[in-house]
Amino acid sequence: MRNQELVHIAGTEVEPFAAQLGHQLTMLNSGAKSRPDRCCGLTIWSTPTRSALVYWTWVLTDEGLPVLADPLSIKSNLLFTDPGQLTTIDDQLIGINLLVRNLPWQQEVLAHLARLGVPAVRGARTVRRLRSQHACKPVAIAA
Repeated sequence: MRNQELVHIAGTEVEPFAAQLGHQLTMLNSGAKSRPDRCCGLTIWSTPTRSALVYWTWVLTDEGLPVLADPLSIKSNLLFTDPGQLTTIDDQLIGINLLVRNLPWQQEVLAHLARLGVPAVRGARTVRRLRSQHACKPVAIAA
């Protein structure tokens, strides 16, 4: 990804842009079959032309749900913009995490693990159930 140009995305266009990304590759650690309790890997998503690329590492929880290994370490050539304003590193982190949240990447990882015969991998229903149980709920902050 060293020579790829930055792809600018307006902060309001994150969800439509996420719909353009497709799963390209999922890799996992070499000992995943023998030690599913230590299963982790990398997943890569890009646009069809590969002009935009996003990738991150994931780990499998005890419940069988793939989660981001480090939400602050998502790699991409994306730059989230806000017309007329400078964006901060916090804005970039929020934008890229929102983008990943809108991708069906957990189902792709689970499907890949199932194809490889990694034991104790649960299905897509688990992803939806656990996501709904652990979803962030908006809270009111008193001024």
